[in-house]
Formats: sequence, structure tokens, C-alpha cells
Amino acid sequence: MSHCARAEIPVRSGLQAPAPFTLVSPSKRLTPRYRLDRSLGAGGMAEVFLGTLSGADGFKRQVAIKRVRRDRRDMPEYATMFAKEARLAAQLSHPNIVSVLDFDCDSEGRPFLVMEYVDGMSLAELAATGPLSYAVTAHIVLEVLGGLGYVHDLPRGGGVIHRDVSPHNVLLSRDGSVKIADFGISKVHDGTAASASDVNRGKTGYLSPEQLCGRDLDGRSDLFSAGIVLWELLAGGRLFSGSPGEVTARMLFHTVPPPSTQREGVPADLERVAMRLLARDPKDRYKTAAEAALELARCADARRAGRDELVKLLSERRPMDRAAQAPERLEAKTLEEEPRERREGVSTLTEPPEVEAQRRAPWKDPFIARLEAELARKKRWRWAFVVAILCVIAAELLRVAWS
Repeated sequence: MSHCARAEIPVRSGLQAPAPFTLVSPSKRLTPRYRLDRSLGAGGMAEVFLGTLSGADGFKRQVAIKRVRRDRRDMPEYATMFAKEARLAAQLSHPNIVSVLDFDCDSEGRPFLVMEYVDGMSLAELAATGPLSYAVTAHIVLEVLGGLGYVHDLPRGGGVIHRDVSPHNVLLSRDGSVKIADFGISKVHDGTAASASDVNRGKTGYLSPEQLCGRDLDGRSDLFSAGIVLWELLAGGRLFSGSPGEVTARMLFHTVPPPSTQREGVPADLERVAMRLLARDPKDRYKTAAEAALELARCADARRAGRDELVKLLSERRPMDRAAQAPERLEAKTLEEEPRERREGVSTLTEPPEVEAQRRAPWKDPFIARLEAELARKKRWRWAFVVAILCVIAAELLRVAWS
């Protein structure tokens, strides 16, 4: 039975809209209830649209619709991943989690998720417009920790690990709400190898050291990622950037500098929270999101009206209302025409290496394709670690030479 035959699953999870990307035909209907209005973004395996949910007696509601790309529709792996996200999202109900309202298939048989539309900006978009006040920073990270604490403490197994906490997946509503989006690569933590990291997933600059090393994960991995977000908001710049090898070397071998070395006036109490979240050893971090939130709430800036400041900031920095833009004023583009950095701005379900191998060479036996993909993945990361070790050795030799 296909996943579309089980489309009645109620779910929750979500995405939000960066700047306008592409355009779909106005009033294109997925089903009698759902209409696509315009594109909000795209990724390696999914595209996201602003849509309209219609009901009886003229009922209408704006929603975000995440759908498998047309060139991926014949690959059952994607339908499986969408269904997995839907089943997980069905358990989530929290003010700091983007809600998913439905799971269905369109007339072409492509699965799609119907999500709450967050009318505002992603944290990545807001941070790109300029520095944030420390009160706004404290408010946003407190709300993120609230959402993480909820999913980590779910009664099923050992809770859910998001595994992709980043500014792109933190959505800010015009009313000051903060919501975590996209549980497409999250995992239920059960203390077994099923909780181990897949280094091909998530955004490299926001992974924890244990994710990079492929070790078993728990909620403290998400706390490290939240620490990167806090550090970057305090410092006003990226903490880990560059190629995967460079990021790996910095994260595993370099000491994280305090954000006050990058920006003057960073409050000591906020900095202390950020640095503990960023402890390389999970045992040195906060044990839970609730413990981190409690210490953050004690900071002086957390007691200020951060939510009110965020509402004002979003009003001042938010571009023209996307929902009000006339579709006919946008020019249609294909997915392949979108710049890579724009496509990566929206976090979607990540394409497994064996799926990519099968897509590139459909004539190969699936087992052989998967084996080759796994060997290629191990080879890439082995070289990344070799490069990282060589960098460390070179740095040490230079230090000795100059001393």
C-alpha cells in the first residue's frame, strides 16, 4: 500500500517562508481542499508553497505546503520519509513547535504536508538584517529551549532529538512568537544505534561534535546547536563556517572563543550560558533544555520585554508582506534556476546517499548503489579528518617555530 493511501494521518511539524523564490500557476489545486498560491522555497527533495485551505461556507486559511519535488516522486524513499515525519509530527503540540495540519497526496501521487503558516521571518533572515538586542536574543533562545525541552521529554522512548537546530529552522511570527520548524531528520532517542548521527544530515555549521563523529545522540546534541545560535546572536557573526573539513577541524580541535571577543558589551551572564552550551564534551553541558532555560531566565536581559522588542523589530525590518504580493508580479523560475544558497535556506528532508546514488545510476542494483554510496561517504569524511589532523599538526609546528 502506498503512503498516499494512508493520507488521513493527522500530523504536526513545519516550515516557513524565506524571501519569494518561484511561482506556481495561480490557483493551482492540489486537492479539492488545498490550493497552491506561490512558491516559498525549495530544497534537495522538497518544495514549500504558500497555499490556501478551503472549507464549507467560504472558510479559508493560509497554510504552508511542503511537497516532494516532481523529479523525486517515483522514489519510494521520499514518501517513506514524509510519512515518518507525519507520524512523528502527529505527537507534537506546543506553542514553540510549528504545527502540521494534514498529510495527503496530490493528483500526481506526490506526498505533501500541510503546515501552519508562520507570518514573519526566519531567525536567519532577521539576523542578516543586523545585530539584535540582548533582550531579543534572550527571548528567542528561551523560546527555542522551551520547544526543545518539550520534544526531548516526550513520553515515547527517550524523547525526540531534532538534529537540525539552526537559524533557518527558527521561525519568528509578527506577534513575537518563536517556533521550531522541520522535524524531517529528527529521531526518537531510545539509547540504541538508531539514535546515532548521520553526518550527511543537518547543516554542518550547526552540528554537535558527536553528530560530526557519528556517535549516539541525546538531547544535549540539540543544546550544543542552540548554543551555536546563542553565540552567533551575541557575537553578531558565524561561529563555524567554511568547508566541512574546516568546520570539523574548528569544532573538534579549536577552543571556542567567548562572544565578547567578537563584539563589545556582551553581558557576562548570557556569555556564560552560551559557553556552557558549547562545551565539547556533552557531560559538561546542561543536562536538559529546562536546566539551560532556567539559567538563561536568570540573566538580566531575559527579564526585559524581549517579546515586545521582537514585535517592533520584525515590523521595522520585515520586507513587504509576502502574503500580499501579487503572484503575477513574480516571474516563474524552475527549481534548477534557483541559486544554491537560496535553495539551502529552507531546511527540508535530506536526500539519503543511497537515494542519490540510485537517482544518478538507476540501472544499478540498489544494493550495489547503496554500498558504493556508503563507501564514498566514508572516504569523504576520512579525508576530512585527515585534513583536520594535518591542520592541527601544521599549527603546532608553526607555534613551535615562532616560540
